[in-house]
Amino acid sequence: MKVLKIFKRNKSVVSLFVAFVIAFSMIGMDIPGGISKVNAKPFPKETNAPQLTLQANVQAKGWLEETRSIAGTTGKGLGLEALRARINNSRVRGGILINANSKTNAFYQSANCGSTTGICGTVGQAQPIYSLSFALTGDIAGVYTIQYRVYVTNEGWTDWFKNGQLARGKSDQQIEAVEAQIVGRDNLNKNIIKEIFGPY
Repeated sequence: MKVLKIFKRNKSVVSLFVAFVIAFSMIGMDIPGGISKVNAKPFPKETNAPQLTLQANVQAKGWLEETRSIAGTTGKGLGLEALRARINNSRVRGGILINANSKTNAFYQSANCGSTTGICGTVGQAQPIYSLSFALTGDIAGVYTIQYRVYVTNEGWTDWFKNGQLARGKSDQQIEAVEAQIVGRDNLNKNIIKEIFGPY
């Protein structure tokens, strides 16, 4: 009862106290009228996964821009004639081997990480690629897998292939585009990671 009497006698003090509590509770809360302590988005986590960059030479178009997605064109009937490849952002030594075949020739490229000079295929000879394969070389081959698929004239996209498997269409049709990516091995031994990368 005494407490109620005190509150009644000091209404202004109580009102001031309540206002103070409400204002204090709003600090740090991300609501209208409040002050947000953290108003920035979380910084994205860094990744050490290697990335594959491709550049395609296409019939009647020449060299297209480098890409980390689809290299070449789809549905235009323009054959893929040559490829460049390089691996970026890798902490593991190694490279990539491409085997591309036309109707009359087989071409090979051994490109070290970061190399853009190696060309797999032909340029300006009107020899589209009919089958190709990708394989990782060196230490990176023990840690990662390379997956790829091709877009074939009159057929569309094939299923995914990996690690040196020959990608081609069901019929004897030219390849128009290729998509490839480097992914971690499912059965990767943790000791291999420690040996290559060291402790984190």
